[in-house]
Amino acid sequence: MSGTTYSVGGPFSNFATSADIPTSVFSEEGNTLEVYPGTHVWPATDFPFNNTTIVGVGGKDACILTGSINGSTASKGENFISGLTINGTAAVPAVDMKATAQRCGVHVSDCIITGGTFAVQNAQTASTVASGDPATVVRNIWSNYFVGT
Repeated sequence: MSGTTYSVGGPFSNFATSADIPTSVFSEEGNTLEVYPGTHVWPATDFPFNNTTIVGVGGKDACILTGSINGSTASKGENFISGLTINGTAAVPAVDMKATAQRCGVHVSDCIITGGTFAVQNAQTASTVASGDPATVVRNIWSNYFVGT
């Protein structure tokens, strides 16, 4: 997997704000997006993830996203999100991958998640998930709420 590393919100970043990030950063295979410390308003766009990594530079206490991270129905591959505080949008999950026609994994680790209807949703259908290969992996998540019984 190859790709380009982009950054947002830092002194020499490619993008000044998260609203400036073009869809191509997500649709081109294997790209990494580094989020610099600060509070960033994440766009409500359904991005077409394609083996994409989003990582907080400085960790979850320093890198804060306001708004949910949304993957479009064109998303595919294995996608990773780590080192962020995600203050999700009230009406949707904080990390929300829509149902796709192809395999789409979402792996969330070392994050603080607040807001949203719940923490992580991957609407992957059973027909697109290989046997024994989890489509959603969640590790080291701190959240202020639980959904379920």
